[in-house]
Amino acid sequence: MDESINGRTSFTDRSPNTTAELARYYPLGTPSASVHRYVNKVRSSYSLFRHSDIDLKDFPDLPSYPSYVSEVLHVDRIVGDVPNKSKALDALAARNTELNQTVPDPDHPGKTMSWKQVNLIFVNMGTDLPQEYGYALQDKWKNGNKNDFIVSFSPASDGSMNWVHAFSWSEVDILKLEVQDYLMEQGAGQDFVPIVNHVAQMVADQFVRKQFADFNYLQIEVSNTSTYMIWGLEMSLLGFYMYRRIRTFLRRRRRNITFDY
Repeated sequence: MDESINGRTSFTDRSPNTTAELARYYPLGTPSASVHRYVNKVRSSYSLFRHSDIDLKDFPDLPSYPSYVSEVLHVDRIVGDVPNKSKALDALAARNTELNQTVPDPDHPGKTMSWKQVNLIFVNMGTDLPQEYGYALQDKWKNGNKNDFIVSFSPASDGSMNWVHAFSWSEVDILKLEVQDYLMEQGAGQDFVPIVNHVAQMVADQFVRKQFADFNYLQIEVSNTSTYMIWGLEMSLLGFYMYRRIRTFLRRRRRNITFDY
């Protein structure tokens, strides 16, 4: 943090420097939110999620991944306009907190873990857009971060839902289909809060985070022959380097002997 909650006081290297000074601006126990700058992406082939018939150049106005922190506490994970958005953002922040609450780790007695390890994100792509926009968003966001469950949609002009496209690294495909069916039945609605709560409950009931050790099949194991070839190449390079060093040393020595004579 580099300023007070109200934004009126900027922090410097000189102040605040003690807990008491900081408490004047941030009372102890004040909750806060921050944006991680590391890339929480799966290191995998683009072909795992890419839609071959989608060219991102045809979709220049796709939204960026949500990172804006509002009211100190919330990362706004509803992209685009929805009915009663302010209350919907509060509801979504509360449900995401619940989905990531600390619980006992059943595999490690005495340890704790994040419960579902998932963040629910809604993206309104715009009214009456073709479904290719949902596929393009999935490509641009590279299928989302490891712990995302993303629901993109396009409302129709008459208040119904034009299409819904949910994507995530989770392999519980039935959850994605049921979320899509639910939003298609509900339509855009007059209040997005009940939709947030219902989808969050579906995620709580069914979501299973994919363990990324499962992506080991993407790693290429080097054969014994290749290992020997690499080892031989390294030894050859080392030998060549030593030869050059010795040759240079002997030349300098001969030159010094000549000068002494």
